[in-house]
This record gives sequence, structure tokens and C-alpha cells, in this order.
Amino acid sequence: MVESDRARATLDDIVENGHVAVVFSQPSTHRTIQVKGRDATLAPVPRPARGWIAHHLRSWSEDLMAIGHSAEFARAVHGTGEGELSAIVFTAEAAFMQTPGPGAGSNLVR
Repeated sequence: MVESDRARATLDDIVENGHVAVVFSQPSTHRTIQVKGRDATLAPVPRPARGWIAHHLRSWSEDLMAIGHSAEFARAVHGTGEGELSAIVFTAEAAFMQTPGPGAGSNLVR
């Protein structure tokens, strides 16, 4: 899920070529993975998903605030989830550990 207005250039690129690389990270631990695909399309976000999205954004904000960032900073980074939302749907073709350290860059897909 992305806020369409905040990610317009990215969404336009996905429509044009279908390639996507997504990074998922937990700020307090730096645990990070990257997932890539080449068949990405856009889809509307169903209304029932908004509750889950709000929960996720709250949890992520709390994680950021636990390490000293403000709520304002958290909103600036991830948005509010209240505007027009677009889902990016794709098949994961590659996934990589991106957590800093000796395993960074290792392939997670076997």
C-alpha cells in the first residue's frame, strides 16, 4: 500500500514497466528485507484493509518513537494512510536480507 499522491512517480514507473523493489524494515532493530518483482500492477485498496493499514502505521510509528523519533517524523516518513491508496501487486521473484551486518545482501529465495 502506498499513498497515491506521495508516490505518483513510482506508481507511474510501475505502470510503465512492471518492475518493483520493495524494502521492509523494522526501525528499532534494523531488520530489513528487500523483495523484487517484474510483473507489478496496481490495484485499489479494499475498504476493509484500511483498519489493518491504520494498525500497521500506528505500530510502525510506535517503533520509531521508541528509538527517539517524534510522531511528526513518523508521519512524514510513512504518511497517514488516509488519502487515496494504491496496492502494488506482484510476484516475488527475488528476496534479499538487507539487515546491516555480514549477511546483508544474501538471497532469501532458494
